[in-house]
Amino acid sequence: MCTPYENREGWIVCVTKFKNTYYMCEFETDKRVKDRERETERQKEMSFWGFKFEQYLTAGDRHMKPDTSKPVNNNEAYCTVVRTSLASHSLLFAGEVDCLDAKSSAPKPGCYVELKTSRMIEHQGHDRSFKKFKLIKWWLQSFLVGIPRIICGFRTDEGVVTSLQEYGVADIPKIIRSLGYLAWHPTACVNFCDHFLTFVKTVVVEDDSSVIYKFEWSAQQFALRWEKLHQPSSFGFLPDWYIGLQH
Repeated sequence: MCTPYENREGWIVCVTKFKNTYYMCEFETDKRVKDRERETERQKEMSFWGFKFEQYLTAGDRHMKPDTSKPVNNNEAYCTVVRTSLASHSLLFAGEVDCLDAKSSAPKPGCYVELKTSRMIEHQGHDRSFKKFKLIKWWLQSFLVGIPRIICGFRTDEGVVTSLQEYGVADIPKIIRSLGYLAWHPTACVNFCDHFLTFVKTVVVEDDSSVIYKFEWSAQQFALRWEKLHQPSSFGFLPDWYIGLQH
């Protein structure tokens, strides 16, 4: 959904049609794999700061206090499963949730909270860049699973959080309009996803779990290409046990 405004990162999504359902799975692009392999220790440490920030703000039980003495376990996660629709498409997907507000009486997902960190904003140009490039992804991530609030910890270059800012997810598009120019528009994001899903349905015609359709978007060329693959393939993703269960 960020694709219309993304000029740096491409993506790969593989699709297989099985029992009249379209299963979709994202894979890393070659560029993303190379970038991850070239990460410096400093970059890895900076990625860790966000997980540590989450540990400072969360506890395993609403009556407990955060325990920051334990090592961060990135394998722990809580996911919500969402069934919704977009135009003519019926969607079922999962999204990670950072925490819930222990003081909130709202039913799920209204009590969910997303936690983020970002470098502290020092000048107007930095502020505009933050709103243009970061808020679009933050908004989409929370909007899709119904998370109403985002809490951001603004940090120094040494990883020390100096201030907190809360963003209402529904208010983020209004913040973007206040920039005075159209950095991004929610409708364009939703429409692109609708058009892509419609295109997928015209291409993915074989109802066969052994047939995979690979869609690859190039951000530099602003172009989409696709190819049909057959199992065995490194892009296969439906497990054998699941296919057997459906039969």
